[in-house]
Amino acid sequence: MKIGMRKPSLKKSFKARTTGKMKRKGKKAINPLYGKKGMGWINDPKKAAYNKVYHKTTFGVNDIMRTASSGTSSSKKSKKVAYSSSNKKNIKEDLKLLDKEYNVNTKILSKYHWDAIISFIFIFSNVLPFILIGFVLAIHTLVKMSKREYRTASRWHYALKLYLLGEKDRSRKYIYRLPEEEKVKEEYKRFINLLDGISIEVEEKITDIDEISPPSVDDYYAEKVIIKNEKIKYSDKVYDEFIVVDTETTGLDCSVDKIIEISALKYKDGKLIQSFEKLINPEIPIPEFITNINNITNDMVKDSETIDKVMPEFLSFLGDSPLVAHNAKFDIRYINANLVPLNKKIENEVIDTLTLSRYLYKDIENHKLPTIKKYLNMDLESHRASTDCMVCAEIYLDYCRAVKENSYPKEAEELEKQAYDVVKDILIRNNMDMSYFKAAKKGVYLDFTALYSFLRIKLNGKKQYVLTNMEEDGIEELGLTYEVPSKSENYKSRVNFESLDTLYKLESYIIKEYKKTLEEVEEFKNNVRKGQDSIYKYLLGIDK
Repeated sequence: MKIGMRKPSLKKSFKARTTGKMKRKGKKAINPLYGKKGMGWINDPKKAAYNKVYHKTTFGVNDIMRTASSGTSSSKKSKKVAYSSSNKKNIKEDLKLLDKEYNVNTKILSKYHWDAIISFIFIFSNVLPFILIGFVLAIHTLVKMSKREYRTASRWHYALKLYLLGEKDRSRKYIYRLPEEEKVKEEYKRFINLLDGISIEVEEKITDIDEISPPSVDDYYAEKVIIKNEKIKYSDKVYDEFIVVDTETTGLDCSVDKIIEISALKYKDGKLIQSFEKLINPEIPIPEFITNINNITNDMVKDSETIDKVMPEFLSFLGDSPLVAHNAKFDIRYINANLVPLNKKIENEVIDTLTLSRYLYKDIENHKLPTIKKYLNMDLESHRASTDCMVCAEIYLDYCRAVKENSYPKEAEELEKQAYDVVKDILIRNNMDMSYFKAAKKGVYLDFTALYSFLRIKLNGKKQYVLTNMEEDGIEELGLTYEVPSKSENYKSRVNFESLDTLYKLESYIIKEYKKTLEEVEEFKNNVRKGQDSIYKYLLGIDK
């Protein structure tokens, strides 16, 4: 019997990777728009709000529907083309006009696809005559689909989609692949002129939108998409003064959806000292399912200020204070997306209470704000920005209390507590970051750490000393005495502890070692995959 490690098989993983690539290539060959935003099989109209174009299938030009232009007033008319489900009849009229004017039979696309589906149904039936009919129909459909009429219609279909998505250059390139290239440039000009004419006619027809349609894509859409991928400056530190922020929105995508309520509560020394609360007019209808969640109706926001007027005041309130939010990524990216027109963004340090709650409340069912509110016995209204802020604040204050309690040396003797106070005083006087400063008993030693140990003192027993990595000359210059440490202590020297004044004489050494340790902490956070997890456990004293 062989004992040992089994040699890893790379064949299966290679096969899986290559098979995936081949599948994607195949899908792109059938549909050149596969993988692009706004294209694909989407059946839920609510999901259409997160795409530029809503359509039921990738086949058939008549499935493209026009989304509503921003603004609730019917008197406002935009020059941009607007598409919504309310204009489905107009789309059908437009396609008839295209077919008539341009001699492109777009309907054959869906016709042949239905033929293919019917043939498969016949083939997989258990009745022999139907199976034969299915095979004949399948062969007939394949022959028809290989002809130029079908290929040309497909080209025009994808070119139209690209044009409506704003991809004019790609639309032109697609048209140039059509047969009879000498006519292509002339035909493309007519095609674009026709589309532009249709767009203007449709825009004039829009009077009012009775149903909720997907929000329009504004001029800042691309920048808002980029904002979604930008990194946020997360923090794990304890602050005596901070601001809790929360938003209520019309949806989940910050690049297209709108903020309808924004709230910020400022805390100092654990007490609420100032607040900022605003309802915001999103200039689009609020979906019914959103109203069911946060109880904010269209009537409540119709007379409120728009986001462009609220944001400067909100930024002024925030200043450079650290921000606290639950699932901070959502709120901060939404705020940043709405700051794009002002050419500004949130650069404050951000604390995410969703992460903190997972370390603080281990026995809770889930870490949603309503659940945590119930767990903490807080009698507040759910799913409104200000009340959510209060729950967030309580989570962060719990975290601050836990970190502070865990930083103090437990079971320390009186002299060790005094030494702790002296070292802490030295660091504070030199404006050091105290976020990771802790002291704990380790056997006979008192260990001072910032994730890693930077100072070790022995203050009980016959011998009392400070373990350092200082050279002999440096110790003598400070007027201190020393001796050689034991090999197990792994330090260069023992500086004899005569009184608390010894620590003050070692101030420059303590500051130097502490700075070096903080640099190592930052390197650990940035380069180790689960580094932040280890830091939270260290700060809260959770056993690994």
